[in-house]
Amino acid sequence: MASKRPTPAQAQEKLNELGLKITHPRIVIYNVLLSLEDHPTAEIIYKSIHKQNPSISLGTVYKTLETFVNIGLIHKVKSAEDKVRYDIRTDTHHHLYCTKSDRVIDFYDEELKQLINRFFAKRSIIGFKIEEVALQITGEVLNHDLEEFVIDGSEPVEIEDVMQSKPQKEKEQKNPDEKAKYKKQVQESPVPPNQLSIL
Repeated sequence: MASKRPTPAQAQEKLNELGLKITHPRIVIYNVLLSLEDHPTAEIIYKSIHKQNPSISLGTVYKTLETFVNIGLIHKVKSAEDKVRYDIRTDTHHHLYCTKSDRVIDFYDEELKQLINRFFAKRSIIGFKIEEVALQITGEVLNHDLEEFVIDGSEPVEIEDVMQSKPQKEKEQKNPDEKAKYKKQVQESPVPPNQLSIL
């Protein structure tokens, strides 16, 4: 699926809509975000603009990026090393994180989106209001020439299949004697007040 990357005109329109003053640093930083596709860090953005714009400090880059995040112009993405990176796409999509190259790649699959939506339509997280679900899939890119990553397989996956299937390891983990022993240990151990013990 093609990236839904906004244009500079759309960015300027959004800034105007939200009453945010259009300044030279904001335009420069946003244009760099449009040109860098690999979810850059603030430092990468700073290095990209510093030669042509020496008056824009790293602090200004950080402040501008935070302003863009706060108004919904961009999103923050964290890599496995906990580095904060910035994503120009604000539609719901997932990310592939390559541990070898430190790349963060946009990933979108309609069937996966529907599967997640159907799952959370049937289940909820107690005490938590879900606003958006976005996955970060960690692994290694095997072919850096690929422009788009897609899920392999033509068989549709049904939510009932996912909810009923359990990994084989989980099934083999506890025999009836182990379960009884574990249940006894849990019953004998003190449970702090207001905590629920689920067996």
